[in-house]
Amino acid sequence: SADIHIERAEIALARMWLIVHGMTEPLTTALPVLHAGLEQIRLAGKNTDTDPRIDEVKGLLYFWVWSLSADQSDARAYRDSAAYTLEQTVNTGKQSARSWAALSTIYTNTGNFMQAQYSAERALRADMYARDVSATRLRLFQSALENRDTSSARAACDDIARTMGASWWGSYCEVAIIAWNTTATPNEMKIVERALAQTASLGMPQQDFLKAAAGVAFANGGEIARAHELYDGLSTSGQLGDEILPERAWLATAMHDAVRARADLQAYVAARPAARSGVLKSRRFQN
Repeated sequence: SADIHIERAEIALARMWLIVHGMTEPLTTALPVLHAGLEQIRLAGKNTDTDPRIDEVKGLLYFWVWSLSADQSDARAYRDSAAYTLEQTVNTGKQSARSWAALSTIYTNTGNFMQAQYSAERALRADMYARDVSATRLRLFQSALENRDTSSARAACDDIARTMGASWWGSYCEVAIIAWNTTATPNEMKIVERALAQTASLGMPQQDFLKAAAGVAFANGGEIARAHELYDGLSTSGQLGDEILPERAWLATAMHDAVRARADLQAYVAARPAARSGVLKSRRFQN
């Protein structure tokens, strides 16, 4: 029956999560596991084409193949297949937090920020305790800022602070809200300095995201030397790799350094061509 193959495909997704959260081996080692799951879904489809679970699991497998592939240009077809298949799933009325969450990531990647925000909201409404829910809350926050929906961004930030406690996430969103404004008051810059100090000992690679946003806030507040100091500390040789490049470009833009901003964006698009549309549509770079 189709059930056994769907269950095996779900096991492939569960094994992928163990690899991702285990952090003891390269993420690309999950790809053979995901492809084995796709083969199970293909076999499930031979038994029935009416089980709605097939589209959902297939879409999620496509999504994770795209997300974890080292060569994002080759994986773009998986992203597009994931979007199509998961849209079919949610259009049936299925309240699937993981489908909506995956779609919010895809829409962010393609620069469809209105749909990204809507999908993140639907994911949280479907299950606010789902796996990786903190990442969904952060996407809601970021897409709301892209959409100039400051009230929703603030609500998302408050939700992050309430559910995550004293963590990097809460500090980051407080700093990011300040950074997305075109000016920063002396009191706001004190908030930024305090956030940097409070999170410095966490040793998380995501700290560089906070540093970039802090640098933007300092640049907006006229403290250019402090902004340059933070820019110089952001390197692609860190754990975030080329993911830090758009944040560094944002900081360079705030410092009115068009040469470095353009170089960072070009390097990012060269490394991740599938993300070109999303990053270039960000309002951080519209000026």
